[in-house]
Amino acid sequence: MKIIDIQPYDNFDVKFRLVICKTRKEMVRVYKKYRPKENDSEMDAIFSTMDYLTKDNLPGEFKSNIFGTMFLNLETLSDPVIIHECGHAAFSFERNIRRYTGNFDHGQNNGEFYSNGGGEEEEVFCYFLENAFEKVKQAIKQHGKVE
Repeated sequence: MKIIDIQPYDNFDVKFRLVICKTRKEMVRVYKKYRPKENDSEMDAIFSTMDYLTKDNLPGEFKSNIFGTMFLNLETLSDPVIIHECGHAAFSFERNIRRYTGNFDHGQNNGEFYSNGGGEEEEVFCYFLENAFEKVKQAIKQHGKVE
């Protein structure tokens, strides 16, 4: 198993954790330690947002700049699987970091994109997805030999 922190934007200190396991069975075992009540044993990969709710079940603050964890395994690894999980990461970034409602209105911010999380919502989402995919692919290439 390898654990790598992925920072989609080089100049915006928000990250998600990437856990690469050798097999699906190992991935599920590791995930169940993280989320014991979940039943995702049939999943090829998983993205899980970090807990951040207060005692009253209201949105709170994350305890670090890591907002979620992506679990992948080398048995079922493919570009479509990575893209799918990066999509979950992008939605989690929108909902939990930017606190955006998901109404991707094209004219909202003059079509400008700023890597610090400002700009047209659809563009921010797509840049996050693009950057996350590239960084995950690089991490897998660099750390692909999982013991």
